[in-house]
Amino acid sequence: MRKIRVFAPATVANMGCGFDIMGMTLDAVGDVLSVEIGEGDDLKIINKSKQSLPEDIEQNVITPAVRAFVAAYGVPMDITVTVEHKIAPGSGIGSSAASSSAAVYALNELLDHPFTDERLVEFAMEGEKLISGGTPHADNVGPSILGGVVLLRGYDPLDVVRLPVPGRFCCAVAHPAIMV
Repeated sequence: MRKIRVFAPATVANMGCGFDIMGMTLDAVGDVLSVEIGEGDDLKIINKSKQSLPEDIEQNVITPAVRAFVAAYGVPMDITVTVEHKIAPGSGIGSSAASSSAAVYALNELLDHPFTDERLVEFAMEGEKLISGGTPHADNVGPSILGGVVLLRGYDPLDVVRLPVPGRFCCAVAHPAIMV
């Protein structure tokens, strides 16, 4: 068994005049996941966070992201994902993106980086597809994986660009603690 603990930042998306084309990370809030792999062919998701998450793993955004990763990797494995800290679902700061991004990032680290960051974005988009009712999008998973400010120039093929961020860049984000 091998195990890693990772952090995926919260994100703000839909920056600018387009829909689902830009997003950026927030540095103080995010998900913390532990991911453990071993021999076998099973996926378990354990919720130790204070947030309510689906008990059925088929309804959890981590599942399609991890399955896409494993299918592309081509080797079955036992995977246990423990959600230690979770952004509140429906908070508008990329809660689903952080979970799916953290899971695929952790797997990539544990397996010595078989995939590029851009490919990890594609895998994490599968979680967004589940939560959005069938439309994969990368405005949150892109910055969650790549960091900083991300521009999405296209989806066929995926064209994700990390934009330069000026030193000491900061912004204010008001979060009214309501579920959307």
